[in-house]
Amino acid sequence: MPQPAAPDARPLPAEPRTAWRGRWTWTHPDETPAEDRNAYAFFRREFNCPSDARLAIHISADSAYTLSLDGRRLHRGPARSHHGAWAFDTLEPAVAAGRHCLGVLVHHVGIVNATMMLGRPAWLADITLDAGGSPSQDLSSGAGWQCLAADCWRREFPEMMSHFGYPEELDWRRFPAGWDRPGFDAAGWRPAVAVAAAGDSPWGALVARGIALLPCMPVGAARPAAAGAWQPGASGPMPSTTAAQRLRTRSPEAPRLPWRTPPAPGHAGHYLTVNFGRVISGYPVIRFASSSPGQAVDILYDELASAGTGAVNPERTYAKYADRHILPGGPCKIRSTHPRGFQFLTLDIEGTDTPAEVVAVTADEEVYPFEMQPVFTASDAELTRLVRQSVMTVRTATADAFMDCPTRERVQWMQDLYIHALVALDACGDSAMPRRALFEGARSQLPDGRINGFFPSERTNCAFASSTLLWLLLLEEYWLHTGSDDDLRRLLPTARRTLDLLASLTDADGLLSGWKWGQFWSWEPIEGTGTILLTQAFYLLVLERFAAHDALAQALGADARQRADRLRQAARQRLRLPGRGVYSDAILPDGTLSPVCSQFANAMAALAGVCPQEERAALLRRIIDPASLGPVPLGEDSLKPERDRLPGRPLVPVGTLFAGHWLCRALFECGLDAEALAQMRLLWLPYRDSVTLPETRRQHGNTGFCHGWAGGPAFLLPRYALGLRIEAPRRAVFAPCPGDLTQASGAIPHGPEAHWRRQADGSLHWQLTIPQGWRVRIPGAADASDLAGPWRGTGALPAPSPAP
Repeated sequence: MPQPAAPDARPLPAEPRTAWRGRWTWTHPDETPAEDRNAYAFFRREFNCPSDARLAIHISADSAYTLSLDGRRLHRGPARSHHGAWAFDTLEPAVAAGRHCLGVLVHHVGIVNATMMLGRPAWLADITLDAGGSPSQDLSSGAGWQCLAADCWRREFPEMMSHFGYPEELDWRRFPAGWDRPGFDAAGWRPAVAVAAAGDSPWGALVARGIALLPCMPVGAARPAAAGAWQPGASGPMPSTTAAQRLRTRSPEAPRLPWRTPPAPGHAGHYLTVNFGRVISGYPVIRFASSSPGQAVDILYDELASAGTGAVNPERTYAKYADRHILPGGPCKIRSTHPRGFQFLTLDIEGTDTPAEVVAVTADEEVYPFEMQPVFTASDAELTRLVRQSVMTVRTATADAFMDCPTRERVQWMQDLYIHALVALDACGDSAMPRRALFEGARSQLPDGRINGFFPSERTNCAFASSTLLWLLLLEEYWLHTGSDDDLRRLLPTARRTLDLLASLTDADGLLSGWKWGQFWSWEPIEGTGTILLTQAFYLLVLERFAAHDALAQALGADARQRADRLRQAARQRLRLPGRGVYSDAILPDGTLSPVCSQFANAMAALAGVCPQEERAALLRRIIDPASLGPVPLGEDSLKPERDRLPGRPLVPVGTLFAGHWLCRALFECGLDAEALAQMRLLWLPYRDSVTLPETRRQHGNTGFCHGWAGGPAFLLPRYALGLRIEAPRRAVFAPCPGDLTQASGAIPHGPEAHWRRQADGSLHWQLTIPQGWRVRIPGAADASDLAGPWRGTGALPAPSPAP
């Protein structure tokens, strides 16, 4: 029997909704038992509406639902979440007088993975129809619904990869067309079965999602890119494996839509590749003017296509990225059930006696509705465009959660979402998604105090030091932007447990030397074991940032500044490499200094203050000198001791734009404005011809071309080049770092606006608009050093002095 959920001390983002009339509902146990995996089921309920009205719907599911009304898709949900704070969605669709039908398609994954918790198949809804003067109707989930265990999806698949569920194989001949429309013949459907009450385990408390519902928007038709014929190779257990082994012959003719499969004796099928021109996160839609009943179409997904065959390799990365659809015959439209990420699609169409004709390939994009604010424009149009490109990258990689990428993983990694969240806060003025990510991170906290590497998930093998430290830094950023003391009160106990763990892992010198659960920071051949400099630097940043604010310092203890000083001195003394003017990446487990030195770790030594202030500019200039650097790492490169721990090797350059963002931040913070902008151009502008930004600087194998941790320019340029950045809730500092720019304009979303222009003498003439409730401090301004809004005026700053 279902059991009430046990008390849970982890923080809730909001008060749970407890007054549920509906029950967690599923099909009959003889059709799909509770422990089933990759299970699909249809649920429907018809009703009469006496007059124009609205439905009030609160709905959730395990793992996902798609809600429809009279055949029209309304929403897919819920947002991924932890047990004990399970998300529900709220919708209020309009209904006209007459007969209607609600439909719910539920898919239950049923395996441990990196994007959802392991539960049991079910869905839950409270649904009320209130039509004015007529009595309200209760349409909530339970026995009043009809259900059908779906047999049109093949279920016996290996998982697509360890991070999310299964490929889709859908036989449209068995799909109950019109099932969610009124008047459908539901003979053979059975009454749904209530399996648990709201609040029962495994889901526990039910909490509003707290973020916007995801719009599903059609995007333009894809452009045909290549076509050809294929013969079968070795078959495999999944569509991707079989497709990757096919022997392909590309047609010399450029394909056009409509496209008919041509006759090709001796070939088993044909393929068509289309290009959407950018990475899409959503659902491919393919329309056929003609097809044969039972004809198989494999949809292969990727961000690039082969230069030779023009086809997608669905196993280029470790995601086995292909779905299969069995056509009903004749004119038809197919659409994936689950969101996918892709720029290119290859349609592998099985050969039959009757040609198939593809008339359109489109997509429905489903991403979080970020709206970019006018936060930065500058005299360098490339940098202005780079801010938009960064926002587009993060937008494409955000759905119900911040995802590392929309393609192969779709995982909410803590390390990636730090960058996502700052883009959301600084460039889009959205705090809802960062707030949700912080609470989900807090609910992922392990018993020892670590923040899990990704969430929600039962998997804990990637609870790296970076996850814990960046969660703490994001908490500070979120509080600065929102000033929400209530959220801080809810989250500080998590921060205290984490900080207590970190303090317990320090050695006699104050170094964080006891972390034993992995120290991944970026894709470069840098040290990840021992007492590594990156972990020390980020821990030092946490201590300094928390100690700077009374509201956060209460989580640290009374001796926080002394601990920070001891850590800084110990790292400075023990990690400096004699004779090289740089710092080692790590003290190895045997007590020796690693000969590996990286741009990333040394940039962090400057940013966090491990390097003495008077030496920081020299250190940073040294590590950006091309003569000091080795080759840019290729793809997801990591340290190989026999190759990389050789004395005298050059510095390891940053291999990712995540690490590059920290390098540029260090340059700005240490007064090297021109060098910071030069590095931004060096690191990001090679991708100017792409709509989104990549995971690694040099792509190889498993890497992707749209990765959220590459979005740093969207907040670096407004904060530093424009010079507006938040230093306390509703308090900003205006301190431009102009480099070689001659003018810049922008704003903090919902806050101060600024414009500056360089004069002939090098001084900066500025104009500020400060709204009510904000204060702005202007270092170096003789006539206006601390201004309170509402205020609008102008002034001048002397020409910036070069760093020593």
